[in-house]
Amino acid sequence: MADIFSSHPYPGRKTINPSTHHCGVCDRTLAYKDRAAHDRSKKHRAELDREKAKEAAANCYAEGNENLDPNACHNCGQCQ
Repeated sequence: MADIFSSHPYPGRKTINPSTHHCGVCDRTLAYKDRAAHDRSKKHRAELDREKAKEAAANCYAEGNENLDPNACHNCGQCQ
């Protein structure tokens, strides 16, 4: 039986993660290992929702296709 290292004598490449992560939405720097927990936190999700609402208002989208812009499409709510 062939040795496992006979065809691949060197180990594969390592994935190197940065030591810190900066959340642009929350404007917070934290350890990279805590990033996943931060993304699941209530405060982060609330900030994401707030940012999405600001972006939607800037792009003139409205809930239920009721747009205040008279130039908007009545089907999709997008500005022309």
